[in-house]
Amino acid sequence: MDSEIKKKYLFIGGTGRSGTNITRKIFAEHPSVASFPFEYRFIIDPDGVVDFYQSMSNAWSPYMADVKIKRLQSFLEKLGSKNAGKKNYIDWELCEWFPNYQKNIDTLIGELKSFDYNGFWPGAIGDASSYEISFSEYKSKEVLAEITGRFLKNNIDEFIAVNGKNFFVEDNTWNILFAKELFELMPESKLVHLVRDPRDVIASFMSQRWCPNDFNEALKMYKSIINRWFTVEDNLPKDFYKVIKLEELVVNPEEMIKEMCYFSGIPFNGELLNIELNKSNSGRWKKAFTKENEKVIETELSSVFERLNYK
Repeated sequence: MDSEIKKKYLFIGGTGRSGTNITRKIFAEHPSVASFPFEYRFIIDPDGVVDFYQSMSNAWSPYMADVKIKRLQSFLEKLGSKNAGKKNYIDWELCEWFPNYQKNIDTLIGELKSFDYNGFWPGAIGDASSYEISFSEYKSKEVLAEITGRFLKNNIDEFIAVNGKNFFVEDNTWNILFAKELFELMPESKLVHLVRDPRDVIASFMSQRWCPNDFNEALKMYKSIINRWFTVEDNLPKDFYKVIKLEELVVNPEEMIKEMCYFSGIPFNGELLNIELNKSNSGRWKKAFTKENEKVIETELSSVFERLNYK
């Protein structure tokens, strides 16, 4: 393995139901790519790293710092092992994937906290007689980005190393909504945004347990996500991200995969063509929607279709 190859990180994102999972599987075929077979959640979920970085850099007080640091530590440890008392993230066990996950959490919290002291305030959850307040001096956004970004890169670099790889590729639902934060925390990274015909996305939303099954509600959800992305996109460095159409990936896989490889700095390898792409899911909306549904979509998403270059 060439030791001079700089480690690179590739985030694959989308609105959900847009082809991110299959694209991550494509890159996972690469002999130099390390990738999780599931969404590891610890970066962009509520109470995760980005949530902490965002909120702590925008609103600080000694009491807010106490709550935010405790929530971050609790969340990260719940994702760590079976013995952390977690319920919602059963079987995640990130300690089994990241070699020094708990140690890195301890280092992160140690860098964020200035000190602990015996004290209690009205919003604290716990026994007043034994409660400890975690105090963190005010830190600028740049300092917080350095600390939290180092935590992310330490875990990922160790995962890359233990697997004997050079690159890391991940997909997480809705990471595009935090693309600005991801760039600030990991400026060495790249982002590929998979887009798909909005009608197919909405039709697929309606069959997912994490989405509404009502047409109007699914439409509203998609519209909100994609419009938020447009706002985020307008404030991103142009060389940080690339938009790829799922339909073009399915029809011209070699061309589009080479394009993503060139953009991300991951050398193209023929094994990336091993994953078979399903062409049958394109146009599923034609069976899912009524004529009235189609008219509503045309009206509500006219600007979206134009910006994404769909007809």
